[in-house]
Amino acid sequence: MNLLLYRPESLRAAAKGLRSLTTTRYLEMHRVSQHMGAILLAGVYALSGLLWIFYSDQYFAKLADDAYELTNFQTYKGWGYIAVTTLIVYGLIRLAQVHQARLQAKSKSIDAIQDTLSEASRVIIKTRDMAELFQELCQIAIDKGGYQLAWIGRTDEARQRIDIVATAGGDATLARKLELELNPANSPPSPMVAALLRGEIFRCDDFKKASCNIDWRQSAIDLGYRSLLALPVNVSGELRAALALYSSQPHAFEEVETQFLETMAADLGMAISHAEDEQRWILALEGAGHGVWDANLQTHKTFYSRQWKANLGYADHEIGNDTAEWISRIHPDDLSTCLEKVGKLETKEEKTFQGEYRLRCKDGAYRWIRARGTTFSYTSDGRPARVVGTDTDITDAKNRERAFFEAQKVARVGSYTYDARNDLWNSTDILDEIFGIDAKFIRDVEGWLSIVRPDHRETMRAYMHDVLHRHQIFDRDYPIVRVSDGVERWVHGLGEVDVDEQGAPLRMLGTIQDITERRKNNLMLRGRLKLSQLAQQSKVEELLRSTLDMAEDLTGSTIGFFHFVNSDHENLTLQAWSSNTLAHMCKAEGQGAHYPVSQAGVWADCVKTKTPIIHNDYANLPNKRGMPEGHAKVERELTVPVVRQGRVVAIAGVGNKLTDYNQSDAAIVQEMAGFVMDLVSNIEAEKSLRQSEAELRKTTESLQAAVDNLTQLNTELERFAFIASHDLQEPLRNITTYTQLIDRKYRDKIGPEGKEYFDLVVGGAKRMYALINDLLTYSRTAVTTHPPHLISSAQACKAAIENLYSAIKESGADIEIGDLPSVVADEVQMMQLFQNLIANAIKFRHPSRTVKISVAAKQTDEFLEFSVADNGIGFNPEEQDVFELFRRVHANRGYPGTGVGLAICKRIVLRNGGRIWAESQLGKGSVFRFTLPLTQNTGLSVPKSVSEATV
Repeated sequence: MNLLLYRPESLRAAAKGLRSLTTTRYLEMHRVSQHMGAILLAGVYALSGLLWIFYSDQYFAKLADDAYELTNFQTYKGWGYIAVTTLIVYGLIRLAQVHQARLQAKSKSIDAIQDTLSEASRVIIKTRDMAELFQELCQIAIDKGGYQLAWIGRTDEARQRIDIVATAGGDATLARKLELELNPANSPPSPMVAALLRGEIFRCDDFKKASCNIDWRQSAIDLGYRSLLALPVNVSGELRAALALYSSQPHAFEEVETQFLETMAADLGMAISHAEDEQRWILALEGAGHGVWDANLQTHKTFYSRQWKANLGYADHEIGNDTAEWISRIHPDDLSTCLEKVGKLETKEEKTFQGEYRLRCKDGAYRWIRARGTTFSYTSDGRPARVVGTDTDITDAKNRERAFFEAQKVARVGSYTYDARNDLWNSTDILDEIFGIDAKFIRDVEGWLSIVRPDHRETMRAYMHDVLHRHQIFDRDYPIVRVSDGVERWVHGLGEVDVDEQGAPLRMLGTIQDITERRKNNLMLRGRLKLSQLAQQSKVEELLRSTLDMAEDLTGSTIGFFHFVNSDHENLTLQAWSSNTLAHMCKAEGQGAHYPVSQAGVWADCVKTKTPIIHNDYANLPNKRGMPEGHAKVERELTVPVVRQGRVVAIAGVGNKLTDYNQSDAAIVQEMAGFVMDLVSNIEAEKSLRQSEAELRKTTESLQAAVDNLTQLNTELERFAFIASHDLQEPLRNITTYTQLIDRKYRDKIGPEGKEYFDLVVGGAKRMYALINDLLTYSRTAVTTHPPHLISSAQACKAAIENLYSAIKESGADIEIGDLPSVVADEVQMMQLFQNLIANAIKFRHPSRTVKISVAAKQTDEFLEFSVADNGIGFNPEEQDVFELFRRVHANRGYPGTGVGLAICKRIVLRNGGRIWAESQLGKGSVFRFTLPLTQNTGLSVPKSVSEATV
């Protein structure tokens, strides 16, 4: 075997086997590595094999020549060759083993990078939220890549720095310590930031080497980090983010590994770009009020944008990303339709989702949504995977639409389309209801003309021809008779004709509105205005005739009449016929004639029933009466009563309408008749009023003459009283003087009886003198010596007390004066008023009591109220005529007086716009009260508050 082994041929075969073994090892390592590093290592093995083959050819040839010497092992030379050969082979085998170990380690590292990149790609595709994406990428770098720390930072243009937004791995304090300013104020950016800004990769192979010149190098070493790789994440050439990886091994980031990580950074940049584009798209849609959704039909997860949630009243965090959130909010009436549309998407019957439905909001209310979506991606077997779309809140539009349709119903507006070539028209439900037709009705021009009231059909036929062939606008009011119930209505038609290139009519589009009520109201309004103008002329007959003409026009009648019902409710008076009735319909006499209700025809039954009477088949009425000669033939009639205060005062009637009368006609005639009857009543009332005004004017003139006469007599009487009182004083003084002289001179000669007579004469003269003075004072109160002005009532009261000094001192009266305000009055009269009231209290004092008198004032809404109270003898409360002239309550008890003092008080108060009264109880005292207005006619104002005017 040894001989065979060491033959030259055998050695050459062994060399070929070794070369084959080296090539196989290369191929095996190539399959294991599957990257450039493995190929390079395999190349080393190949080169070693080639060198071995090159040298082994010469070596083994020499061995063949010395085979004998080698096989005998008898020479040192042979053993030397064998030893050298063995060492070479062993060295090559060990070298191959070392390289194989390195290749395996490198293969595992690259496999980890491949796993990292693959997982990162999956997460980038799946994750929509950027914050979640950044965090997951950092975690993947730790879990799959085997790095010790990873962080991602986002550029903040406003703050000019890179902010760390996601970290994973070991102690994150290093990331928090980084000051990654893009444009520092007093120094250039750090080497890492500068490289990132240039779009370059920053790599530090070993923190322990001085060549890695960064500020936080020692902090990294202390935390166990040896190498760093920072990659820029660019979007459209601008730095938007940075990805940094830390390893506990030096030189952890070789070229191949860096290239793979650079690919991951590029993918992240694309994800950021897509997210920004999507965000701009979402913001644009949400700016227009559109909510965005992204539904996954396989996972039943759905992304809802903030606006989608806000449209329903929710905050962003209040609704999760589940399709059930949408389904649970669909209105029950819309749910089956929505699920049917989703089913068509899943079965590929439809590629888009479109619909309008209602969603429940947070407050429980439902809002209308218009959804539009389209299939965005498909599964591997071709089924729809994702549907992306928008929701638009159309509640306001729906409300407007509903209001529009309701308005159409209220306004009774229907629409139509007329095909001129085929002479067919179609109509909306509202128009069918206006015309009273159903689906079986033949919709052609003749069918439409059959609805028009008979007396207008030929006119409308000609008008329709002109509209179609002269390309006019259809714009006309015309009457119709509803097919379903025969009720007459008025409509307004509006339409426009489309023509072809030759000018022939193609179609007409238009609307028809029921204007019966509007027309009636307009005619009624114009009629009311016209009747009101006629009423100003006070022509009752013309007023009634115009009313009947309007009633005929509004009801389509040709006869009209108006009767008054006499107050006895038994007789009628024919007041007026309509103009058409007099001109064309009736020649019978009788206007102004009176005849009993009992002899009238069936038309007068409304007097008994007090309700409208309608006879649409007058000829066949069993109890109708005959017509007078010249009376028009009656086919239909309508009569209505005019009721006032439960009594029928008039009857209005119309007749011979082409179609049957109805309650609407009755309401029109009754309203017109009631209105004109009110006008007639007003005319009669105005006549009566004018007569009454004339009579009142005469009465007023007579009364004014009497007042003037009485005023003159009163003035002369006061003047007479003043003069008479003044002239009487002189004789009274003479009588008193001479009587007193005689008394003094002859008192001793006339005896007791004579003295008594003299005392009576003197006393009577004094009383007469006092009475004359009081009468003078009373007469002077009619004329004020000074115009009213603002005075102090406290000063007037003080002056009155000073004038009564002797009486007060004699009686020992205790007088208390409260806060008295300023008033607008005559100062002298005000003093006299207080003086008379205080003097009256002193005079009628109680003999067993100390006289107490109090003067006070208070303010009411419009007056100042004064009071003078005493504790005297009082009087019976029924004696309220104490203010009458010459009235003396206690005259029979020996109290002196003229009965004029309180009358003077009353006159002063009344002349100042106030009133005076007394409150008293016999034996308990009295209170005299009087009021004065806050503001007199002089224009002067007194203080509003009593306290403000206190003196």
